[in-house]
Amino acid sequence: MHEAAFPLVGRHTGVTLRVDDMEGLCRELEASGVKFAEPPERSPWGTMAVVEDPDGNQVALVDR
Repeated sequence: MHEAAFPLVGRHTGVTLRVDDMEGLCRELEASGVKFAEPPERSPWGTMAVVEDPDGNQVALVDR
């Protein structure tokens, strides 16, 4: 990673991916060692989780 990117690590990237089976996907991700910044949380509009890539950048997952 370029040194200029270090201050940005760990910030939410603004990327949200829509998934169809949050529960199944999160099980697979956990089994693969993916770190969750926010575990799956249900709400009236759907379920959301936030995962971190290997550099610590956050990506949201949403199942509506």
